[in-house]
Amino acid sequence: MKPRKDGSTVLLELNYDSKGEVDKVRILDTKLIASSGSAWNNLADEDDNIVGDYEVTDKTAIFKMTGELTNDKRVELKSPGTAKFKSIADSNEMKVYYTVNEDKGEVEAIFVIEGTGLGSDVRFGMVKDYGTSNKQDSIKLVTKDGDSVVEKEFKLDGDKEDLRDYKGIKRGDFIAFTTNSSDEIEVDDVWEVINGSSIEDDSYPEILNEKDWSKAGIDNMQVARVDKVDGNTITYNKKSYYTKASTAFFDAYDDLAGADGVEEGDYIVMIDAEDIGGTRFDYVVIVSSEDEIEKYNISEKSVEAFLAQKPIDKEPETPELSGIKGTAVESELLPGVFNYTVSGKIKNDGSLKSFTFKVGTKSTKVSITDGNFTASAIGKADQTGELTVVYTDEDGKEQTITEEVTF
Repeated sequence: MKPRKDGSTVLLELNYDSKGEVDKVRILDTKLIASSGSAWNNLADEDDNIVGDYEVTDKTAIFKMTGELTNDKRVELKSPGTAKFKSIADSNEMKVYYTVNEDKGEVEAIFVIEGTGLGSDVRFGMVKDYGTSNKQDSIKLVTKDGDSVVEKEFKLDGDKEDLRDYKGIKRGDFIAFTTNSSDEIEVDDVWEVINGSSIEDDSYPEILNEKDWSKAGIDNMQVARVDKVDGNTITYNKKSYYTKASTAFFDAYDDLAGADGVEEGDYIVMIDAEDIGGTRFDYVVIVSSEDEIEKYNISEKSVEAFLAQKPIDKEPETPELSGIKGTAVESELLPGVFNYTVSGKIKNDGSLKSFTFKVGTKSTKVSITDGNFTASAIGKADQTGELTVVYTDEDGKEQTITEEVTF
């Protein structure tokens, strides 16, 4: 394959073998379209998410290729990355190549080779507080800055209410975020990686759903209890997990600050960030400890729910009936036949197996809506009614409650 000197470009797909050497090269049958300066500014519209007549979708890949090249035998970009369309649209400073799918009317990929103000890679931090100064909202985070974990305040490119009220980002939450060229946090792109709940009888720190990891700049997450720690090796359930000298540690349950490391008995969440090379964990968030669990007498079920990231199995509670009211109305068409109705309230209906209303020898199923129950049955005059609740107790045994209904 001989390079042409007319400035034309081709898009190649490279496959590597297990040694990292190029194994296969395929020329893709895709036209690369060049654009830059004011021409690109006119084509790329952030508001409509379009490049010319083609739509930019969630599937459009945008590659940031503006970094320096290596001096190795195989020349590569030193720090390739991704960018957001809003960072490159409506700008005179970009030079790009892009490909389109003409059948779908969509932009397939954009390769940014020159430009500034592309924003940052994904970063992580723990929320301490919100603030407002000179009519601009801000957020105070505990985050990694260089080699240290520090407290830092960032301005927001939007309203703090969008984070606090709409996204539910609160004090103690661990988040993923990006900043724009003005070092303002981009509100729309904040992700709650770990919610700030404590391990308690009715809650635990929940991590981001795996399907959203990539959107939040995460390669891998692991929940664990530190059974043993030896240097950069953390052992949980006889399996080893590895940190490194640059790993940032956060105390999310006690001081809301940086930590020097983990100790045996700590409950942790480990995060491997996409933008940082390697597979060792880059961030470790300590959410509780065995001492904390014992101090507050937290149940083993809650601890196991955290480690499994599954809902807490709550102990079944005994159903309670109240406000029982019965009425009997004689039929106008059938003298001597009455419509018997009962209503009332019920609490703790989660353990119910059955709930019936009986008048004479006839039984009917009771309906429950939002803690209120009703039922009706047909019977002769001067009948008494009976409500029967069958439920499962905390030992898994079937129990019965009966209540007489007068009319």
